[in-house]
Amino acid sequence: MQFTKKILLPLALASVALIPLSLSAQECGVNAEFKNIPQVAKKTYQLSEQVSLYTKQYLSSQSVNSAQLATFVSCQRLVGANYTGAEDEWQRIFDNSLSELATKGFKEVEFVSYKKDAQRYQGELLSKEYVVEASKGATKQTFYMLNILNENKAVLFNIVVSADSSIAKAAEDEFIRFVGTLDIPKQ
Repeated sequence: MQFTKKILLPLALASVALIPLSLSAQECGVNAEFKNIPQVAKKTYQLSEQVSLYTKQYLSSQSVNSAQLATFVSCQRLVGANYTGAEDEWQRIFDNSLSELATKGFKEVEFVSYKKDAQRYQGELLSKEYVVEASKGATKQTFYMLNILNENKAVLFNIVVSADSSIAKAAEDEFIRFVGTLDIPKQ
């Protein structure tokens, strides 16, 4: 089962970065196959004396019918604390993604949230999957999003494939292909 919700993003949402993942790197322990060599960015944040956050992001793009299709993968590893996997935490993660869209100028968002049995990712780990359509002026983008939490709740993975809505089918196909290549260890 799925549900659709249409919302208007307020103009003054806080800027929150999307959550990063690791693909053939030991820091986050995930393997996946990009079609092109991705750009990689890493950051570490000291959240408190006891808690730090390590992030790693991968971004790859390709041209499809003269439009750009992007694959973004990230990991966010907490050291000194764990994620809870609670519904309110998942909601904050999704809200952060919407905030990021708002900072990029998207004003209207429609999304579909999939229950576990309807998701493309059918692994054993906790996950949430969404399809988001967002407008920015005359431009409409489609985002296929998947968030996965590892078993010990120390690492959050985020996968996003996005493109102009004119090539939404190509973005969906790439999302399905990419998710099919994911190899995420439980721990």
